[in-house]
Amino acid sequence: MNPAPGFRSVPPGWYPDPSGAPLQRFWDGNAWTAQTAAGYPPVGQQPRPPWIPWIIAGVAVVLVLIALLVAWMMRPSRMGQPGQPGQTSQHVAMSMPVS
Repeated sequence: MNPAPGFRSVPPGWYPDPSGAPLQRFWDGNAWTAQTAAGYPPVGQQPRPPWIPWIIAGVAVVLVLIALLVAWMMRPSRMGQPGQPGQTSQHVAMSMPVS
């Protein structure tokens, strides 16, 4: 892979293997050499920091809790219906003295 005329040449060094293999390959300034080194993640597949999945999970939990809170607040009120705690009877029995 030689640079096109008019372009700056890429300095010699270790670069991701142009074949896409998880290697580094040495560029001598003019061409790729046969020298490789293992252990380099392919371009575009850099490892994520370990805390990213925890942040995603935390945001998901917060969203679920908010949805449950909103659903609980939007439920129809049952106050004033028979059989509910705190209900007072509409009918008051009055006793009259017997003579």
